[in-house]
Amino acid sequence: MQREQSHMVPAITVGRQASFWNFARADYQASYINRQRPFLDIEDLPLWRSCGLQVQGDGSLYTNAAEIQDDAMNCRYIAQLVSHTLLWLVLRVVNYVAMDHLTAASSSRQSSWEQLTALLDFWYGNLPRTFQPCAQMRYPLASRSPRTADPSTLTEVFFSMDQCAAAIQLYHFARILLLLNKPQLSSSAAGGAAMSRLKAYREVSTEAIRHAREIVGVALGRPRPAVRVEMLLPLYVAGGCLEADEERKVVLDVLEAIEKDTGCSTDVKVRSLVSEWGWDRGPEGID
Repeated sequence: MQREQSHMVPAITVGRQASFWNFARADYQASYINRQRPFLDIEDLPLWRSCGLQVQGDGSLYTNAAEIQDDAMNCRYIAQLVSHTLLWLVLRVVNYVAMDHLTAASSSRQSSWEQLTALLDFWYGNLPRTFQPCAQMRYPLASRSPRTADPSTLTEVFFSMDQCAAAIQLYHFARILLLLNKPQLSSSAAGGAAMSRLKAYREVSTEAIRHAREIVGVALGRPRPAVRVEMLLPLYVAGGCLEADEERKVVLDVLEAIEKDTGCSTDVKVRSLVSEWGWDRGPEGID
């Protein structure tokens, strides 16, 4: 009965649609934290279409990608469509991460990874202009340690629409998840030559750090509180990728500022990052 109702597009009211997407956001977060598959059926395409997506029968995105890029008359509707499309992709990514590595065939995981990578490439390559930053500023780090190659590696990134800022941050979060769960990396670790494994890890680390800095940059742009409270998980994952003490300290500062400004507790994630980094009360040389 529920599946039949999901095919009835007119039955989805504005309120029900908003509730659906709020649940989708909670679903991806819970799925990632608990390493479980999402509750929402990501393969039920009629359901997602009834809630506004333009996903095609073969899994491709949008009815007309050119209209997504160039439609300046309906920028708010397009921004919502693009943001919701990414959320569906993120749910697909966390579903992939939750797949059992022991039971899933390596060829199947490789195919899924390549498909998700291609979809994220397509999503990012067809972004409207509203998803481009309206301003960027170098973020001055408090100090510089020998582990920091560039004293200005972080950038404050500002968007004209908060929804666009949240989507871009979530895009980089999805990229990190795919990088850390790359099938070739697992196979290299299992039986590859030592130098090949080391090269694979270095390549993944470099890319993950780049995406992590983008996540932090969006957070430094300080969008509205309703958006900032959704940043906790991406910031936590970004912090786990960063290696420079000054950049890690910025992540802690941002998390603490979010708690102060919104009342949303970040203490668990702060303590978890500090423990993961091997810090006691803080790194030496940083106040």
